[in-house]
Amino acid sequence: MFIAPKSDAAPQPLAAASALAAEAEAAAAVHRPDFRKMLRQGQKKDPVAGKKIREEEMVRCGYYLTAGEQRQFKLLAISNGHSMTELLRQAVQDYIKAHKHKLPND
Repeated sequence: MFIAPKSDAAPQPLAAASALAAEAEAAAAVHRPDFRKMLRQGQKKDPVAGKKIREEEMVRCGYYLTAGEQRQFKLLAISNGHSMTELLRQAVQDYIKAHKHKLPND
């Protein structure tokens, strides 16, 4: 329902109001970049700001921790100013670096 602003002396007819609502919906449907999809696909730059997003595509992984491990990990991560994901990624990178010599040559 359209309610005319107080400064508008003549209220708009219902047909005009519905036309305005349709235009507003069309404007809202304008294509906006899906940044999460871009990150998954490895998009290197934000198309709006031109800033670098990420070099490689990220893949979601799920791991199980005990409730105590998860609680302690979360508290330690927050207290040191890091996210849990950031610390997990760093631990995996360190592990790969330490054991890379065991991987088959590509």
